Amino acid sequence: MIAESHIALHIEEDTGNAFFDIFSCKFFDTEPVLHELLSAFPGKVHTKQLISRGCGYRVKRTERAPEHARTKAWLGTRPAG
Repeated sequence: MIAESHIALHIEEDTGNAFFDIFSCKFFDTEPVLHELLSAFPGKVHTKQLISRGCGYRVKRTERAPEHARTKAWLGTRPAG
C-alpha cells in the first residue's frame, strides 16, 4: 500500500475500536490508502487527521500545506470542554 515507512493497527479489545497509524517519511497521496483500509475494515465512524512531524529539516517543504490546513480546519469547530 505504501512504499516505505509503516501502517500500524491498534485494537481496543474491550470496545472493539480499531485505530490505524500511517507513517511516512515523505508526503504521499493518502486517499488510496484510506480507501483500501475502509474497504477492508468497514465501521460506523471514520475520522482522519494528517499530522506533519519532524524538525530541523534543511529545506521546509510546503507543497502539501493546503492539504495540511484543510485537515486541521475542524479544530476551530470543536465544542469547548
